Amino acid sequence: MATLALQKGLKNVIQANACFLPFRARYFDVVIFPESIGYLDMVKALREARRVLKTNGRAIITAYPAHMHSDDFYNKSSLAQITARLQRAGFRVLDVKMLKVNTRNIREVEAEEHSNLLYIAARKTSRRM
Repeated sequence: MATLALQKGLKNVIQANACFLPFRARYFDVVIFPESIGYLDMVKALREARRVLKTNGRAIITAYPAHMHSDDFYNKSSLAQITARLQRAGFRVLDVKMLKVNTRNIREVEAEEHSNLLYIAARKTSRRM
């Protein structure tokens, strides 16, 4: 991804471990985990995201639901598990969506087992839970 970003002309590209980010505390307004949280130690990554977020900063997560087939390295979690970990890490969950995504559209579904993508938006709280 970093190579592609450089090829596209982005100048400030930094590749780093999400569990040990090379940024000062309260640096970012938003941290995004696009289908990547399952490849990380979620507890460490969320703790580090909270550290680098400004007061009231947002975390956006998209993840594969637990029932979806992915590669063997992706640690799948349910929506309830992800939101519980966010809350324990010091975030307030603002929005959750269970989505069905295909080449023609994206629609919200009523049950996690019918989704193929989870969306979670959260805000950093003033205190850890």
